[in-house]
Amino acid sequence: MGFYQEFSKYYDIVFPMGNAQLEFIRKRTSNPKGKILDIACGTGNYALALAEKGFFVAALDLDTEMIKQLEDKVKAKGLALEALTGDMKTVKNHFKEGSFDTVFCIGNSLVHLTKLEEIQQALDQMYSILKVGGYLILQIINYDRITKYNIDGLPTIENKDAGVKFIRKYKYEEEKKIIHFNTELVVAQENTTKTYSNSVPLYPLQSQQLMGMLQTAGFQNIQLYGSFLEEEYREESYATVVAAEK
Repeated sequence: MGFYQEFSKYYDIVFPMGNAQLEFIRKRTSNPKGKILDIACGTGNYALALAEKGFFVAALDLDTEMIKQLEDKVKAKGLALEALTGDMKTVKNHFKEGSFDTVFCIGNSLVHLTKLEEIQQALDQMYSILKVGGYLILQIINYDRITKYNIDGLPTIENKDAGVKFIRKYKYEEEKKIIHFNTELVVAQENTTKTYSNSVPLYPLQSQQLMGMLQTAGFQNIQLYGSFLEEEYREESYATVVAAEK
């Protein structure tokens, strides 16, 4: 069984929905019946919560198992939500220009694209499918901090009641401009412990690089934060959160 097929079973335990993220997105969708797109949605908890608030929501993820889980949730809740398997670099294949009031891509997903030209392509396409005056919301780990201080990992996520632990380590190859994100999913159930390992390359995207690429795509009024609580961005901030207007 593939890592992500197994990981999808525990995704909601490892990454529960955050109210600060949800409120950040809602505040930037001025139309109470607006259209919102969740890119790299995982199992879709943010998309579901927004649909429950009355927004029209579409959700896209590259992993078919994640989308299957979202479709099951949508059916169980009786919501109208469009769930699609697809690549963030080619969202125009699925949606028309000017379709959405808000597009968001959070959870450090953007940097799974490991080349700057791929990231620019994705941002260009996100710009295209937004309505004029709409917002793009992005969140990645603060790679200014990671690279300056040679941070070798992120805090382990553990849910003892569920018997799940998610270990996250970084290895930075400066010459190649790549971070190897090495993870272990440890599941302890019924006197049995299973460990699932995975490694993916990430691009260590700096905050000023991201700001420049958003400007290149055509965005304006670009706001940079250190968290979804709208804290001031600092080099020591844990996250890089951006809201950019078309």
